[in-house]
Amino acid sequence: MSVFDQHMQTWKKRRKRMGDGAVGRVGENYTRQRKHVEPHLLKAFGNDFFKHGLDFGCGWGRFTRLLSSRCGHAWAVDIFDDWVDRAASTDTNVTPTQLRAPQFPYEDGAFDLVADIMTLQSLDDELLQTYSAELKRVAAPGALVVSVHVTRDGIRDVENRATLLELGTWDVVKTTSIDDSREEYCFLAGRRL
Repeated sequence: MSVFDQHMQTWKKRRKRMGDGAVGRVGENYTRQRKHVEPHLLKAFGNDFFKHGLDFGCGWGRFTRLLSSRCGHAWAVDIFDDWVDRAASTDTNVTPTQLRAPQFPYEDGAFDLVADIMTLQSLDDELLQTYSAELKRVAAPGALVVSVHVTRDGIRDVENRATLLELGTWDVVKTTSIDDSREEYCFLAGRRL
């Protein structure tokens, strides 16, 4: 069984046990979490409007509508078909894409906005490397790449993520106020080299 298939089995079990809560931790308040994440995303977007946006690991669409509001068109990507359909149902400007393999079905440089909102952090090292490479591949040179994740190893973790995503200049904001876990989160935003 491939690493991707093993990951799928783990997430199917998690989703069966937790339902929509599988996209986070038990007991998370998604409304509160969204209120903490959205201002950082909006700041990263600035006044930019993007032609094509990718919401990687969209889940059931907590942030898809916000992303699509800043794009000519957006793609909602996840491993569960009903979640991507749900994410896309909030906006006719969104195309759902279920991942059936660890590669994206998009051309190189297809997106000028790529968002990973708490998805890469849930992957093992091999899939983290694979999906980071895929995000780099589909991000056009100069694309805005946003990655929100738990900071495990302080600034070294942030620098590693920026290197994996091949960001030239990047900004980072840290906060502990996203959820009740009190873990430090990092909002990494930068332009693809």
